[in-house]
Amino acid sequence: TTSTGPCPADIIRSLKRQGLGMMVEIYGSSESGAMGYRFSPDDPLTLMATWKRFGEDRFVRELEHGGQSEPFEFQDALEWVDENRFVVKKRLDSAVQVAGINVYPARIREALLAHEAVADCAVRLMRPEEGDRLKAFVVLAPGFEAGPKMRDDLRVYLAGMLHRVEQPGSITFGPELPTNEMGKLADWTIDTKPVTMTLTQALEKIQSEHKPVAAGQEFGVEALRSKDAWGVAHLFYEVHGPSFPFEAYYIPERLLEENRLGLVHGAVARTPAGDIVGYGSLFRSSAPHHGVYEIGSHVVHPAYRGTRVALALQEFIKDTLIPKHAVEVFFSEAPCHQVVTQKFAAMTGLKETAMEIGLMPASAYGGPD
Repeated sequence: TTSTGPCPADIIRSLKRQGLGMMVEIYGSSESGAMGYRFSPDDPLTLMATWKRFGEDRFVRELEHGGQSEPFEFQDALEWVDENRFVVKKRLDSAVQVAGINVYPARIREALLAHEAVADCAVRLMRPEEGDRLKAFVVLAPGFEAGPKMRDDLRVYLAGMLHRVEQPGSITFGPELPTNEMGKLADWTIDTKPVTMTLTQALEKIQSEHKPVAAGQEFGVEALRSKDAWGVAHLFYEVHGPSFPFEAYYIPERLLEENRLGLVHGAVARTPAGDIVGYGSLFRSSAPHHGVYEIGSHVVHPAYRGTRVALALQEFIKDTLIPKHAVEVFFSEAPCHQVVTQKFAAMTGLKETAMEIGLMPASAYGGPD
């Protein structure tokens, strides 16, 4: 399974030469779900039977009980072969509002890419706590040096090409575009913040300070505090070793920064001695809307499995964190090696919507990848 972007055609052809029987490509988005499919990278995509063209550029979904959905507009430029088959030409970024005026991040990105010093870049709207302008992340071409002078050069260059509200209020440099754990373009508020400790250093510290946690202690569940972060790191190492794929849980300053910015809202099960014996959270994973959170990253210390730690964490998230942070929509992805998430889903009335294959690397649970 591959996701977050098109699988290169050469990879598909190579896999088929090595014996792959079939590769099905599904085209869609988080907002629309699956909209098209094909069995060969050399063929056009076929529109899913549940979708129909509506006018020139919009589409409607045939609803299960009759009728149609509100019209939906594709986020890509499409070239139609016939009424049901199409080829994706390029991405069309939606407009965002700056000072009440519609601006198009794709236009600003194209302007930056036209500069000789820019190898790649991304442009997006600032988070509310950062301001109300656009911000740009720039990867420089070889031979160009990041720094205040380059930033000034780009500002002068953009001022001659863009309307004032289109000009980024912030330009950040880095060696590559930041991506999140799903491989999608990430918000670089976190990724470009200087982090004094590397993952290797954090793991070495965890290993050197390892101490056993006594079983049978009483515990209480509360929101994550600064002093809990190393306890969370030790807990994840106790359960997953060094293989959990999201490194923020091993690096306390990363985890605390994500909590500060509202990307994560963590909860811990803490004993009177200060041991962290359970962790769970609300976090923004892949949904584009800031009010949608996933419930997950639950870890329980081996000595406390079979206790109420897991359900107590779920109840705290449901009854305290969700109302406190005005979460509009929450969902969860339930792994099959334990049933805590399934129990929580039954308790809160969640409905199954899909089965996701190969979401997490096997090494996260002690198996070979």
